[in-house]
Parts: sequence; structure tokens; C-alpha cells
Amino acid sequence: MSSARTSKLESGRLLSERLLAEDMRRVGVTEKPFHVLLGNTSCGRGRDDIVRHPCSDGLPPRSIIRASRDVWTVSPEYLMCQYAARAADPSDPFDLVDLILVGYELCGTYLLDASIDDGFVTTEEPLTSRAKIERFCGRRGRFVGVRMVRRALRQISEMSNSPRESIVSMLLTMSLGLGGLGLRGSVMNYEVETDQGVKRVDIAWPKLGVGVEYQGRKYHAVEQAQREDRRRNTLAGSGMTIITVWNEDLRDPVLFERFVSDVTNALGVRVRVRSEAHRAQQRLLRARLLNEIKPYIKEPS
Repeated sequence: MSSARTSKLESGRLLSERLLAEDMRRVGVTEKPFHVLLGNTSCGRGRDDIVRHPCSDGLPPRSIIRASRDVWTVSPEYLMCQYAARAADPSDPFDLVDLILVGYELCGTYLLDASIDDGFVTTEEPLTSRAKIERFCGRRGRFVGVRMVRRALRQISEMSNSPRESIVSMLLTMSLGLGGLGLRGSVMNYEVETDQGVKRVDIAWPKLGVGVEYQGRKYHAVEQAQREDRRRNTLAGSGMTIITVWNEDLRDPVLFERFVSDVTNALGVRVRVRSEAHRAQQRLLRARLLNEIKPYIKEPS
């Protein structure tokens, strides 16, 4: 992000509820309460429109970004550290999986937005990257959450273009200990040259010539009509094997197992551990990701 950055948090009085709402509206923030980082811990008590986050210990370099003439916001890298502090707190239900979801969004080309029918909007560029977050952690030293951020970064793939793509990627690539399949080496939204021009594959293993494409609910009628042909196709002229996964495949245990088998067979690999305990853990992870994709972003810290 090229906007002005600083590490100085000015102390002062908060705007009135009406003026603060107007400023927030101008930068596209409409959902209340607003989460406000305060250098002066005495500001903002007794207000229903804000959640106060006092910060009296100083901030890492470049952690605050100018969003408009009157509004500054925390950087994506600092936001990741704030969420990580929650994930590191045993008393907070927000955990490592939630943090990985946040990382997929910050390093992807979509933003969750409950006011949109699909629940998200797409962006031209990611807000940040794994490398930028890692560099920020290096400047942050021993602050709470840095270790948790680094754990999450090992599980995050960049350039996801939707929440569902993130879910599929997590189920396939996260470590076995977290309920994933540990299928490393994937690239998201990988560009492939075809007879019809450049196409993007949602999740690809370029060295193995295998890709996965997610099709949402709006393609349900097509899914029913082409059920026998939906599994394995080749992008015209690319030589890449494509396995299509549908929303129903993620929700139905039998179809999901078939999808997993198709992917691992195409990759020519066998998951190292597929015990009943791991299968149960994966079922819990899948149910959680499919049913709880939105709430994690509701209460930023």
C-alpha cells in the first residue's frame, strides 16, 4: 500500500458520534461499533458507537496508514498481529484457524462485506503479503502474537480470490495437525496459457500439472446436468488436469472423500496419515469453515 504511514499515534479527543460516523462513511466503514486505537487511554469512555483499544506502549514503524485526510487506520500487517494476540489468548475463542482465515483475506484479492449478496467484494491487489507480514513481525520484536502470526503464515496461501477458494485451499494444504491434508506446493489463481488465452486456475500444483476449480451454488443446475463429466477435464491447450469441486462436494462427506481421492490420485501422492482420528478432525474443520466463514471478522481487536 502506497499511502502515507507512521508509527505515531496522536493523543486527543474523539470526534462526536455524528462526526465520527460521517468520517467513517467517507472511507467506506458503516458497521458499528467502530474499533478505535487510542493513544490517550482516557478517551472515549461510555460510548456505544466505539470499542476502545488503548495503546500506550508505542507502535512498530509504518504500522498506521492514512486512509483519508482525517482518518488513519492500522496497517494490514499490524492488524494481523492484533488478531494474533487474540489467538494467543487461551480465554479468547478466536484461535489459529481464525487467524489463518484472516491471513488468507489480507493476502488475497477479496474483502468480506456482509452488505453484499455474496458476502465479499473482489480487489485488484492484495492488501499485503506473507513477506510483508513477516518483515513487520521482525520489527515488532517480542510483542504478544508475533509467534502466532508466524505459525499462521506457514499455513497461508496468497492470492485467493474468494472465501470459498480459501476454504478449499485450507482443507487441501493445511497441516495434518490442523485437520488439513498437507498437500504443499500449490499456487492460487495460477495463470495458464490456453487456446483461448490466459486462464486462471483457482488452486494449482504447477510442477505436477494439476489444478482445482471451485464452482459455487449458482452453477448447481449445471452441476446436475454434467455430474458425470465434472471431475477431470483438461484446460484446452494447457495440458493441465483440472478437478472441479462444487459446494455440494464440500458439504457431503461421501462426495468430499471422493474429491480428496481425485485430487491425491491426480497428484500421485498419498496422504501420510489418514487415521480415523484425522478424518474426524478434518470433518470438524470442514464443518467449521463452511458454517463459520463470516463471524471471525466481526470483532477485531
